[in-house]
Amino acid sequence: MSKQLRYGALSAVALGSAVATVAFAKTIPPKNSHNISEVVISGVRKSLRTAQSLKEHSVMVEDAIVAQDIGKFPDNSTAGALQRVTGVQIKRDADEATTVLVRGLPNVVTLMNGHNIFTTTGQFESLADIPAPLVNRIVVYKSNAPSLPSGGIAGTIDVRLNRPFDFPGLVVAGSGQARYEGNSGKIDPIGSFLASDRWKTSLGEFGALAAFSYQRSRYLEDRIFNFLQIPGPGGNSMPLTVGGIANPGNRQRPATNYDLQWQPAPGVRLYLEGFYSEYEDTYSNDYFIGIPIASAPLSYSVVSWYPRHPIVYWRQMRTH
Repeated sequence: MSKQLRYGALSAVALGSAVATVAFAKTIPPKNSHNISEVVISGVRKSLRTAQSLKEHSVMVEDAIVAQDIGKFPDNSTAGALQRVTGVQIKRDADEATTVLVRGLPNVVTLMNGHNIFTTTGQFESLADIPAPLVNRIVVYKSNAPSLPSGGIAGTIDVRLNRPFDFPGLVVAGSGQARYEGNSGKIDPIGSFLASDRWKTSLGEFGALAAFSYQRSRYLEDRIFNFLQIPGPGGNSMPLTVGGIANPGNRQRPATNYDLQWQPAPGVRLYLEGFYSEYEDTYSNDYFIGIPIASAPLSYSVVSWYPRHPIVYWRQMRTH
């Protein structure tokens, strides 16, 4: 008897608590009365699925990176973006990614939109001259196939630029950055712009795209070297004439591409496209070479100091 009453009391207390909780919740007004009509969430899973699909449906050993991945990297060139791909290494010169290696080998053939692109120096184009904002995706083939051009001992890199049919309709996009160079103390601009649209007519579907990119970098590269050395005991040597080289430069890279597409019937597409890039690097060499002990200088007529650094980089002297 007592057991049944105990259960009944507990049930009554629980029910009363539930009723009180519900009644209490109804009496509290909402803190935020704003109505949310639409929520848009943009992620990167689509770009990851696209890159994965390219590798799954290929019979060759390849890796791929798509535009959304390139956009979130802090790299401004295609060569810089490729260092994120497994098995791809890069070389740098004057704080810029220049040469691309596949599995440590430099013998790489470059394609653009599936077609050969080359210069007077070989079957490759400097990927540092192709801005990352103009690229739709990059495919790195790490094995050869009959469908690929010959000469790619290390691999083949196919750079696919944006095309009008890659977008659902009208797209206007732009980006701008200001880059600060710590050694030179300069602030330089980096910008890109893209406009694309497509139309359906009685003759089929047409598309047009134009893109432009501009990069500037005023850099300063410092190096130190030992001009002479004195042999010492035990095969050790000591520096005799320590010098340095300062290379200030101004690097500019404008680039643009256009693309016209026409699809008169399903499965038939015609293209008219072009790509232009320019590279200009103006630099100078400032040498600082210490005077050897053997020169025995008597006097200095002119002494110049390097800006912001307590070293002499040019001077006139006379000796015996």
